[in-house]
Amino acid sequence: MSTPPSRHCAYCLVLMLPENVKVCGKCRRRAYCSVECQTSDWSVKGDGQRHRKWCDLNCGEEDLDWKVVPVPGKGLGVIALRQIPAHSRIMVDGWRPNNPLGAKLINDMEPAGGTFLDKVNVNGFRAENPSHVICARLARVNHNCAANAFHLMGAESRVKILFSLKDIEKGEEICIAYSWLDDERFSKDPVPTDGIRRALEKDYGIVCPLDCICRDKEIQTLAKERNQLFERVNDWAASDIEGSPSVLSSVISAVKRLLEISETVPILSMRIVDCLLNGYYAAKMKGDNRTARQFLKRCKTLTELMYHPESEKNTRLVDLD
Repeated sequence: MSTPPSRHCAYCLVLMLPENVKVCGKCRRRAYCSVECQTSDWSVKGDGQRHRKWCDLNCGEEDLDWKVVPVPGKGLGVIALRQIPAHSRIMVDGWRPNNPLGAKLINDMEPAGGTFLDKVNVNGFRAENPSHVICARLARVNHNCAANAFHLMGAESRVKILFSLKDIEKGEEICIAYSWLDDERFSKDPVPTDGIRRALEKDYGIVCPLDCICRDKEIQTLAKERNQLFERVNDWAASDIEGSPSVLSSVISAVKRLLEISETVPILSMRIVDCLLNGYYAAKMKGDNRTARQFLKRCKTLTELMYHPESEKNTRLVDLD
């Protein structure tokens, strides 16, 4: 009989011996060191994951599905402990509040020897209110331009969701892109990925190697095409007019091509859900119900996999057909 693994408390992150581990009585997966930590993490008014909302949704857990470990040349990182299928929630990490525990967790982050503000700037994720959020475990996920995962905001639950872009093998490092290859800030640049490399070096001290995917000419071409197609769809969606049949056809073609690009190069799939929804509206206006249904089905599938069922992203799709 195998020995149960040591576990980290999902709330305070303390490492526990197997005999001291307490698990959620419902999912039997999320681990705690005390009733107090479990209570803080469970409540929808708490300052943890608000596990009550996520308990039934088969989200990844530390020490079962992934683990924080030293990664050569990077400090700490996150590796997969099993194969993680594409389009899975790897982790759901609560925003850390401005309290003594939150401050302690932030002070343990990189850069070593940096000020508290330095650590917030390096490890924080942009948001609207507040402007930056800190997620203690997601902050350990390193950068790779060829990311196998990405993060998205679950604002209603005050969490960040780490989502797999493709199958991730056991032992593989789980990485996100700190600046995506289709970053809107550089969409007008002759070579958008040049601006991304400058931003990575300036903001994080990351220098992309010579064989990095961001230097690949084919990827650069696809990233530029993706930005142009996205701009076409976005400009139409932001306009107040439905558009002529030719305009609607152009939008539908753009969404189809964006879908092709996202399936060929998963790292160029950011905001594909919104593009699919806009494609649905354009197809409905054009009277192309078959294409509209195809776009909506794909949009609903991805949205249900990514976000919480009660999120605004999901509820807005309920009455569409």
